[in-house]
Amino acid sequence: MGRILLALSATAVFFLGAPGPAQGSEVARTRKLGLGGMAGNPTAFTLKYHFTPHHALTGAMGIGWWGGHNFEMHVDYGYHFDLARPRPLDVRMYVGGGVKFFYYFWRYYDYYDPRADPYRYGRAGLGLRGPVGVSVNLNKVPLEIFGEIAPGVAFLPWIFFFVDGSVGVRYYF
Repeated sequence: MGRILLALSATAVFFLGAPGPAQGSEVARTRKLGLGGMAGNPTAFTLKYHFTPHHALTGAMGIGWWGGHNFEMHVDYGYHFDLARPRPLDVRMYVGGGVKFFYYFWRYYDYYDPRADPYRYGRAGLGLRGPVGVSVNLNKVPLEIFGEIAPGVAFLPWIFFFVDGSVGVRYYF
């Protein structure tokens, strides 16, 4: 029990005990490159680069689960705008568009093509996605916590609609 209290105290001092008042998040202003992970569909490693505080490119590479198991990569452009700027954190929303590449390596045929040969795995595809998300940037630590939903349409090898959704965290350098 003592170790848990010590760990919680150290965490509180780390996040709340930085000296001096914060003037705004460093994320997207002085620290442009963020690396992290996201969970959901896809569950992936993610990278984000801010060209300006309002314009960024986001990429992810990982595993998707809807409609079968697939390897997925996507790159999105996003426009960010402030929803709130309270003292301890910044709340931002973003909208954008991007491209998605996926490769089904197992069980795609059950969902998308029931007539397909179940022993012939491997279907590659390409689609467009439109992410909409909210991010919380901590002012005392260059950390972004985000959640997004990205509806889209795949047009190769067949046409279908999809919805990606993930939550994640990125640390900025």
